[in-house]
Amino acid sequence: MSLSLAPAAEQDPDLVEWLARAPTLLINLGSAFVWVKSQAAAMAQALAWLLEKTDLQVLWKFRKEGSGISGYKNSSKIQYSDEFAAPLRPFLENGPATSLPQFTMEVRDVIMRLYGRAHPK
Repeated sequence: MSLSLAPAAEQDPDLVEWLARAPTLLINLGSAFVWVKSQAAAMAQALAWLLEKTDLQVLWKFRKEGSGISGYKNSSKIQYSDEFAAPLRPFLENGPATSLPQFTMEVRDVIMRLYGRAHPK
């Protein structure tokens, strides 16, 4: 594990700007978690409902490939198209939702930005 000492704005200025736009729900189940199609489809549907009903935006760390997970026994279930995300497309195209296969800045920096927004001094 390596931690960057660079400020978040230097690590990923676009993500920092995006996080500042609105209250954000962060979904991060860890580096080893791989979404199977049924899980991904259910989450996409739930997030679309949430985005329709609230002013939240969603940052979803999403990975469907099994790369980097040696011996993943259900690798055949990982092979699926992006059709599961159909309910989220309007939100992905207009900005209140985004997904990343991995974070471009340290997760602790993302969390600190979200915490600071929710609990200003």
